[in-house]
Amino acid sequence: MTDRAPGPDSATLLREACERNRMDVRAIDGSGHTLIFAGVVVGGLEGRVTTLVRAYGRAVSDDAAATREHLKARKLPLPAEGEDPSTTLPVEVFVVAGTAVSAIVRVPAMTVTAAAEISAQGTTTEQAGAERAGAEQAPSSGTPSDARGADHGAEPRDQRWSTGLAVDVFDAVGKDVLALAVDAAQAVPGIGAGAVRLNVPELHSAAKASIEALVVDADIAAHERPDVGTGRGVSEAIAQQILEHASK
Repeated sequence: MTDRAPGPDSATLLREACERNRMDVRAIDGSGHTLIFAGVVVGGLEGRVTTLVRAYGRAVSDDAAATREHLKARKLPLPAEGEDPSTTLPVEVFVVAGTAVSAIVRVPAMTVTAAAEISAQGTTTEQAGAERAGAEQAPSSGTPSDARGADHGAEPRDQRWSTGLAVDVFDAVGKDVLALAVDAAQAVPGIGAGAVRLNVPELHSAAKASIEALVVDADIAAHERPDVGTGRGVSEAIAQQILEHASK
């Protein structure tokens, strides 16, 4: 549980954005939808994923080894062997058609006040760690006292991007961090929209940052309705890109 107010889920946000852009969203078998604009099929969506993501891109993003090979081919930084994740912040950048449109960081067991400090000023890893330690005595309402578990051990790497508070850091994160995320998304053909998960020691710089994963079905709602900070129009950017792509 987090403090984010109840609201539309990611799939609903995508459908509503397409409708705002005058697309007719028609349900088909299963959970899929066809997108029709001016009587022409311009795309489709299934859950959190639209036709901006091609089959090849989805297959690679689902395969960690294949993702690493594509990133290595572009000489992009990967996590070092035995890297301690506690020395970095788990940043997730959403990229649509080669443009970073949102960035959040997940902050477990943190008070809203400390999380807002990260959102506004780009708090360093050391400061965030100290704030987390203090916050364990008084976690924010609705947030687990320690999202890593009762023994305070290291949480599984993939859970770093899905537990705790979602904090908007788009205005605080360095331009080179956003550029690194764009490069990562473009390293795999067929990913026209998706999130790039980064290990970032300092929000303002990509120095020593590494790419953890590419996620084409990331939680759009966390970017549009973060627990702390300004929501970004990820679904709107995706809907507009679907129309732009169809017009080519």
